[in-house]
Amino acid sequence: MEIKCSNLNFYFDKKTKDKVIDSVNLKIKANTIVGITGKSGSGKTTFAELLMGLIIPTSGKITIDDVIINKKNLFDKDKLYRKIVFVSQNSDKQIFNKTVKDELLCSLKFLNKSVSDEQISKILTLVGLNEFFLDKNPLCLSYGEKRKLMIASSLLLDTEIIIFDEPSYGLDYKSVKDFIRLVKDLKNNYGKTIIVISRDVDFIHKISNQVVIFDHGKVIIDGDKYEVFRNVALLDSYNIPIPKLIAFSNLVLSKKNIKIGYRDEINDLLKDIYRYVR
Repeated sequence: MEIKCSNLNFYFDKKTKDKVIDSVNLKIKANTIVGITGKSGSGKTTFAELLMGLIIPTSGKITIDDVIINKKNLFDKDKLYRKIVFVSQNSDKQIFNKTVKDELLCSLKFLNKSVSDEQISKILTLVGLNEFFLDKNPLCLSYGEKRKLMIASSLLLDTEIIIFDEPSYGLDYKSVKDFIRLVKDLKNNYGKTIIVISRDVDFIHKISNQVVIFDHGKVIIDGDKYEVFRNVALLDSYNIPIPKLIAFSNLVLSKKNIKIGYRDEINDLLKDIYRYVR
């Protein structure tokens, strides 16, 4: 499901009109993984809130399939929430029920959806939990388990678009790898459109197909992740770091005049290096 933003603007203070989102024109294609990054306060989370209809654009519009979000249009929120779901960085703020099972079923009730026990079990396994968690108090779960529960809840809604806000925060190395594997599986095997918001450029580089970089509410660059992160001069001018693997490939090219290419994983990069030194 494609998302299109047309001359999108948003500001909180009508007197100063300091824009939090400034003249954003952006297209997010269906069935892709989009990484949104930028410094703290650059407008990333506000942009996600606009996509969710939690706040309304000051001007411009967002088109998600047949739902149009703008200042004049009274859009159907139930219709929107059948298309898109948001997984917050702070899991505790999204947990309201006494058991994991009740938490999983909570959002479904608002949308008049139902699922079988078999579907619940399948989703739990997909995110790295199991049916033995169903009777547990979700507030007693570890941080990583709470994040997995929120992901499972979003998957049960079966929306075509999922937004993850800082999903790698607080997770150990294995959990991050598992999350990346899960997101790529959702795209490749379930046809989902995934939006990942994170300040961690190395994480964004590993997980994304398309990268969008915000600064002071503006999109300074977007496109294929390799094209974006190769634009070193532009990113340096905005103090945006380069992913370590990209920076290493650039260093080898400048120092040794060897073009080893760009890779997502260090093991693949080491294999390329090995071919040159054999």
